[in-house]
Amino acid sequence: AFQAYTTSDTAMSNGVHTKIPFDTESFDADNVYDNTTNFRFTVPADEGGKYFISAQTIIGAYASTKFNYGYQYIYKNGSAYAWAAFELRANPGEYCTFPNTIIMTLVPTDYVEVFGATFTTDSSNGRALQYQKGSRFTGYKMIGL
Repeated sequence: AFQAYTTSDTAMSNGVHTKIPFDTESFDADNVYDNTTNFRFTVPADEGGKYFISAQTIIGAYASTKFNYGYQYIYKNGSAYAWAAFELRANPGEYCTFPNTIIMTLVPTDYVEVFGATFTTDSSNGRALQYQKGSRFTGYKMIGL
C-alpha cells in the first residue's frame, strides 16, 4: 500500500502526455513507490494479484478562461491503461480535478504511473497543480479476490 502527492506544480506542454511526479509519500508500507526518480509503483516479488489504484490530479492552464479540456491517464508498464477526461470547451476555465480509479490485475515487476495532458484555448502550456494535496496517487493490494 502506498499514497503519494505532489509538492509543486508540474509544467505541461500543450497536448503532450506528461508524467506527474508524485514526490512526497504519505505512506509506503513496503517501499513499493519510487518518489525520487521514476515516480511509479512497482509490484514486488511474490505480490501479484488484484490492486486498487487511484489517481487524482488537478490539471489546467496558467490563467482563467484558458483551460479547454484535458486527460489524466493511469499507465501500466509504459502504456495508457485507464483514463479520465474533462472538457470545458463551452465555457473554458482555469483547471479541473480528474479522479481516476481502477482495479488492475498486476504481476511482479509490473509498474504503474500517472500522466496528464492539457489543451488550452490558445495552445499555451498548462500545468498539474499541487494545491493542498489535491493531486495524489494511491494503491493497495486487494486480498481475497
